Amino acid sequence: MRNAYWIVVFVLLTFSLIAIDFAIVSNYLPSLQESVTFWKYKTTYSILSDILLIEGGLFLVIGALLAGVILYNAWVPHPFRARFTESIFNWKLVRGSREISPALKIGLILIGAGIIYILAAIIVTL
Repeated sequence: MRNAYWIVVFVLLTFSLIAIDFAIVSNYLPSLQESVTFWKYKTTYSILSDILLIEGGLFLVIGALLAGVILYNAWVPHPFRARFTESIFNWKLVRGSREISPALKIGLILIGAGIIYILAAIIVTL
């Protein structure tokens, strides 16, 4: 139960960045347009979309690296890594023999957050 509490807190902190980005872009639009020449004549929603795409890409990369390293190092036997990589995708085998680590959960949450950020960036431009 305690582990679920921390996961909920982490998810809320991850998605609170969308509100913070919206507040920053809304309040500091002229200074953002002056500091980045690419955003010189862009609207608030275009700049917010660009920022959300960058953050979503970063979440995807960091989450994929974290989850991938955990899956590769913890769940595949060391001397036979090249031979047993198919066991990573066999969830019955993985679930039955090992506990899912918190780092893997965080990596998967970051991947999900990255996808949601990219979808939010696409929706903002509509």
